[in-house]
Amino acid sequence: RTSQLRQRLQKSSATKFVVVSIPTILSVRESKRLMNELTEQGVCVSDLVLNQCVGKVNNADGSLSIEEAAESMKRYYDRRVAGQQRWISELKDACADVSGTEEYRENTGGSNDSND
Repeated sequence: RTSQLRQRLQKSSATKFVVVSIPTILSVRESKRLMNELTEQGVCVSDLVLNQCVGKVNNADGSLSIEEAAESMKRYYDRRVAGQQRWISELKDACADVSGTEEYRENTGGSNDSND
């Protein structure tokens, strides 16, 4: 069964592998390692998708003022912060839900009861 899966993965007419990465040193290194490993295993890497790229806004003559670049980056990071705050809040809520359970209190020896 494993050999059938390997054969299918190695058959480039039947299987394509798309590597998805972001432009950071860790992700690029991991993507390169993955592509090399897949190639060594005979698996066709057909495409590479790069997410989370910061675009460059140019003036008509191709130049970008310092002010425009700073404002563009500020808007980008403001969006990133807002997005991350949403997920941080969701994780905090999940932790509060877990720490409020009887099982959590029993496993930690703690209590949410202020009379203890």
